[in-house]
Amino acid sequence: MTRHPVRRVLVLGLSTVMFGLLPLVLLGGASTAHASSAVRLASPNTVASGAVASDATAAEQQLADKYVPIAELKTQTSECDSSGEQYLPAPVDVVFNDPQVALRERVNGGSSSTDPVIMRAPAAADLHDLGANYYLDLPGNPRDPGCGYAKWFRTRMAGYAPTTYAHVLTDDGKLVLQYWFYYVFNDFNNKHESDWEMMQLVFDAPTAQQALATAPSSMILAQHGGGETAKWTDKKVQKDGDHPIVYPSAGSHATQYSNGVFVGWGENGTGFGCDTTTAPSTRVPLTAVLLPDGAVGASSPFAWLTYKGSWGELSGGEYDGPTGPADKTQWTSPIAWQARQRSSSLDVSGASAAFGPGPTTVFCNVSAFGSTLFTRLGTDPKGVYAVVAAVIAATAGLFFISRKTIGEALVLYRRHWKAFIVIGLVLIPVGLVFNEFQYLVRSVPPGEQLFGVLNDQNHDGNFAAALIVGVGQHIVGIVIVGPAVIEAFRRIELGERLDVVAIYREAFRRFPDTAKAVLLATVIVAPLTLVVVGVPIAVWLLVRWIFTPQAVMLDGQRGRAALKRSAAAAGKFSHWLRTAGSSLLLFLIGAAPGPIVGLGFLIFRSSSVEFANGVSSFIFAAFLPFSFLGYTVLYRNRQKRQSELAHPTTFGEPSTREPGSTAREPA
Repeated sequence: MTRHPVRRVLVLGLSTVMFGLLPLVLLGGASTAHASSAVRLASPNTVASGAVASDATAAEQQLADKYVPIAELKTQTSECDSSGEQYLPAPVDVVFNDPQVALRERVNGGSSSTDPVIMRAPAAADLHDLGANYYLDLPGNPRDPGCGYAKWFRTRMAGYAPTTYAHVLTDDGKLVLQYWFYYVFNDFNNKHESDWEMMQLVFDAPTAQQALATAPSSMILAQHGGGETAKWTDKKVQKDGDHPIVYPSAGSHATQYSNGVFVGWGENGTGFGCDTTTAPSTRVPLTAVLLPDGAVGASSPFAWLTYKGSWGELSGGEYDGPTGPADKTQWTSPIAWQARQRSSSLDVSGASAAFGPGPTTVFCNVSAFGSTLFTRLGTDPKGVYAVVAAVIAATAGLFFISRKTIGEALVLYRRHWKAFIVIGLVLIPVGLVFNEFQYLVRSVPPGEQLFGVLNDQNHDGNFAAALIVGVGQHIVGIVIVGPAVIEAFRRIELGERLDVVAIYREAFRRFPDTAKAVLLATVIVAPLTLVVVGVPIAVWLLVRWIFTPQAVMLDGQRGRAALKRSAAAAGKFSHWLRTAGSSLLLFLIGAAPGPIVGLGFLIFRSSSVEFANGVSSFIFAAFLPFSFLGYTVLYRNRQKRQSELAHPTTFGEPSTREPGSTAREPA
């Protein structure tokens, strides 16, 4: 079963974020896969060796066939797309009799670089009764898998049907029907060779013959170190006739009841990170191969059941290959094991913050990025340490060059915090309006039909709806809330009282000028991001024009004139770098606190996603004005510095210019 490196990944991932990597995860976001291809299915006519156990009853095989699950695997967009599912539930035969697979014996802690090879191309009989000091070594490096395992698997899977192993036993007077799924690689946060997952159905009957005459009473889907239970009649249990439909998570293979994004931080047997089963998915029927429940000899095709070693390379801790089904608690005590598991999982696919980056989105990206660093630590420790050191140094450097701007902005924000918070809170109702707008567009004709067609074709409807909300909300932040903060700054400069209603009235009056200038910059920058060579130019222009709202609101500039005034304030190369660094840091200060606090509520207070998102939205709305205030202070200081350089004060002659004064040009 998939494990979870909770403490190590949590510490490394969140610490890395605090040292400045948050913009990567804030901006990375969760993307919707647009399907064009899927894992190629093997021929459904060939099953694993020993398709029917010699000592199995016909009733048990009939029961296994009646309820064999159907898997919905997340569709890939290309052959090596790791955001989709690269592997099928396979027969274990795919790893046997292959010269690329080695059987090793663990010596002095275990390492594939030093442990002796007992044999190559082992068969099922070669694993019979081997102890825990042995392990299989598949072709590849689990710490750096690339597409190697996936390509190897496709070659080995040729001629086999997607398979699940059925295990029938009686426990506490109830018949239990288990389905075990074998995958050759676990491509989750803790990458490792081979992965065993399972599910089970419980019947209120003692024998297979009696179970055939009734329906299951309960079931459980295994997920990492635990599982999620359900009654057979629960709405969340999807079926095609008698066949339950299950959704293995892409990469981790934790089995879910539906499409979604399921968050866990190691509690109650969940993994650490986000399990993704979002649409589009490919339906994969499975062939049930019945396993014996009694003794298995070396000549049996199921001789591998007695193997107590690992099914993958020993790469260290959570990256070691797992042991087989018979080594699991639920193999012999399924009823007691199921009774200890939870009845629900945290699905965040339909939740969204009113405004700003949601804590769950940040958590998914942070955990994945932190796990990537931890994984790389095993193959390139110097490189990882260099990256972390560089990030720490860069973050310290950003704080150093921005200390004056942040200090002045903090003084202003602290003196007028009530006004700035009220200005920022406008984001929350605006966010709610946009989410409601998204619902109406998707639910009311003709939008309902349009998004329905998009979803039927390639599931782009949900992506388009999310894009509408995200873009709309951020435009509001730039052209309404930002100008309001800038207008408040102007009034502070002039010593005027901060009336939030009057401030927003002025911001709305200047809205056409602000919107046109921002739109002009967007029209120029956005197309450049569509090609690789255009991205550096887009970043350069974005920094040059970051003060466009300030040029409109403080200096009365319009259109191209506003862009030119902003570019002049940003300065040339060395000053441009300082502007870029300070702007990035100000963005982090505004965007990071909300999702971090919201994530704290989710992890340490077990709050609902809706509550955590609400807290995150409120904090984001309160801190975003500080970012705009910092940009404005930076803009004004740049103008002062440039004016002093252009008109230096003669030594001994006092300057007649009032600090912070501004000659506002007519609109």
